[in-house]
Amino acid sequence: MMPRVGSNWSSHTPRTLMLVLSRKVGESFVIGDDITVTVVRIAGGGVRIGVEAPTDCSVIRSELQDLLNEAADEELAGEHGFDS
Repeated sequence: MMPRVGSNWSSHTPRTLMLVLSRKVGESFVIGDDITVTVVRIAGGGVRIGVEAPTDCSVIRSELQDLLNEAADEELAGEHGFDS
């Protein structure tokens, strides 16, 4: 079931929506049935968050995922003779 689009929802990609929330230190939100995200600390323009998730659930910062994807693409290109 797709959530109702309201003032806290914005179009993120053609197939997804992004929920924008305000949280204070110690407050949380839940994703699905078994992932909880908690604001641990806010300081110096940064926010420290904690993620409670099942051990079989991958949690990685998006910039690291981008680097991993780029490395995998380069390795795949090299395997197929498409090195630049």
